[in-house]
Amino acid sequence: MKKLILLLSVITLTFSSCSSDDDSQDSIIGIWNYYQSFENDEEYELDSCDKQDQLTFNSDGTYSSITYYSGNDDTCMVDYESTGTWVNLGDNIYEFTENEDDYTSTATIIFSGNTFYFIDEDGEDTYKEVYIKN
Repeated sequence: MKKLILLLSVITLTFSSCSSDDDSQDSIIGIWNYYQSFENDEEYELDSCDKQDQLTFNSDGTYSSITYYSGNDDTCMVDYESTGTWVNLGDNIYEFTENEDDYTSTATIIFSGNTFYFIDEDGEDTYKEVYIKN
């Protein structure tokens, strides 16, 4: 009888000590502001309106984005807003589907502390965009 109680205790402890991956939060979740931009490893200077560009990734798999441009009197004007869904495919590869155009794209996102960046190659040119978490 003692062996049975001991076995049941070990089984109970084993299952109760396992943690679920469902408890972890994806690194992309949060509000991110455009921070830096590079073209072929040379930094492209962002103006104050560019730095207001914002991406918001929600834990329910949705996102929203808003971009700004500098108006005639140097005030920041909304350039484009979009919403959509995101999925973590693993290995830092994310799939994004924009609601407005039903357009799907994938990107490899590298996280480092409170920043992330992705690299886009277009022919001979390489672009790197860096975002910082609010």
